Amino acid sequence: MNRVMTFNKIVNVKVASILFGAIVAMVAGAALLGGFSAVITHTNTLAFCTGCHEMADNNYAEYKDTIHGRNRTGVKAICADCHVPHDVVGLVLHQAGALRDLMYHFEGTIDTR
Repeated sequence: MNRVMTFNKIVNVKVASILFGAIVAMVAGAALLGGFSAVITHTNTLAFCTGCHEMADNNYAEYKDTIHGRNRTGVKAICADCHVPHDVVGLVLHQAGALRDLMYHFEGTIDTR
C-alpha cells in the first residue's frame, strides 16, 4: 500500500511538472509571437522606412510631393503598401532580407544613388 501511495505522488509530481512546463511554454510562445508581430508592424510604418538618412534624403523627398504622399482624398500609400509582400511567409522572408540593408546602413556602405 505504501508503494502505491509513493507511486501516485511521483506520478502527480510528474504530471504537475509537465503541465507547468506546458503553460510556461505557451506563455513564452505568446509573448514571442506578440513581440514579433509588434516588430513587423513597426517596421512597416512610414516613420520607420524614412527614419534613416538614406530614405529621408532621397526617396521620401521625392515621395512626399507625389500622388502617393499628397492627394485630394488624404489617403496615402506608404512604402509597405507596394514594397512589402502581404502574405505572411513573403512578409517574414522580406523582413529577414531587409536585415541586409540595416547591416549596410550601419557599415556606411549602402548605395543610395
